[in-house]
Amino acid sequence: MNTDPAEQYREEISKYEPLPEEVEERLLRVIQKSGNDEARRIVAKHKLQLVFTVSRTYQNLLSEVPFIDIVDQGNLGLFRAIDELCTSEGDEEFDGFTDYATAWIRQAIESKYFGMY
Repeated sequence: MNTDPAEQYREEISKYEPLPEEVEERLLRVIQKSGNDEARRIVAKHKLQLVFTVSRTYQNLLSEVPFIDIVDQGNLGLFRAIDELCTSEGDEEFDGFTDYATAWIRQAIESKYFGMY
């Protein structure tokens, strides 16, 4: 049994493969129109591997910070990206949601640990 919290987390989130593009887009539209909590949870769960991957890029720069803390901060950025959909207007295209979420994940990590933004 692995006792490293980051590895345990990685194993846990590996259950949630990225959603097919059309499913993700449909859920994002539901979130945008109604803020549906279940749709939010589904999108978030299936983007956790993205957070883990982005967080890895900061691991060497933040070697004094436990990696799982970096991931936690990245998760906050993901949730913020999803929340921003609820306040955005109408007919946006969602094919770039991964890029959009990545920017929010990076912003959350950099804001916390580098004082940026």
